[in-house]
Amino acid sequence: MVSSDVKQWPVVKGDYVVGDEASNVAVVTLASSLESSPRAAIWGTCMTENLGVEKVIINVVSNPHIRYVVVCGMESKGHLPGDAIVSIHKNGVDERRRIVDSKGAIPYIENVPLEAIERFRKQVEIINMIGEIDTDKIHHTVDKLSRCAEQYPEEPIFCVAPSTSDVKIEYREGDVFVCDDVYIDSTVGVVIDVQV
Repeated sequence: MVSSDVKQWPVVKGDYVVGDEASNVAVVTLASSLESSPRAAIWGTCMTENLGVEKVIINVVSNPHIRYVVVCGMESKGHLPGDAIVSIHKNGVDERRRIVDSKGAIPYIENVPLEAIERFRKQVEIINMIGEIDTDKIHHTVDKLSRCAEQYPEEPIFCVAPSTSDVKIEYREGDVFVCDDVYIDSTVGVVIDVQV
């Protein structure tokens, strides 16, 4: 679901550092932990070709200052999130929401609206430095790119995940005894404390 409500940025949590929120540059270091640059808007890892890429997209489209995404560091084996970011930017997703031409194990974007994916593709340019771990080179790239492009001319997009707070789970009886008054109902995957 897409919302126009004003939110605190970054919108979703992750393994990242926030620098200059008005910077034009976001840096994704893939599976490498690299010293961040304060001149980047956001700097962090991305380990998976699905949920990790979704978080990158959501945080980028919610900040129209970001016009470049530097993808660097070493790939997460099997997942290849860097390849997924480059591929979704270049090719988008198919009707099954699979990232077109991505080589990762499960490159499906299921929790981000198509509108936000298209906005990501229009808003930013991908700077492909996959495999680069020399922080001097990466910092130089960030310095060169920061503040050299206009802010994206449209309002930010805030992707809102459906709330699970209204979900009611009914249980019949637990079928696995754990200890006094605590059971597991394996049919619905719930731990039940009957004292509650």
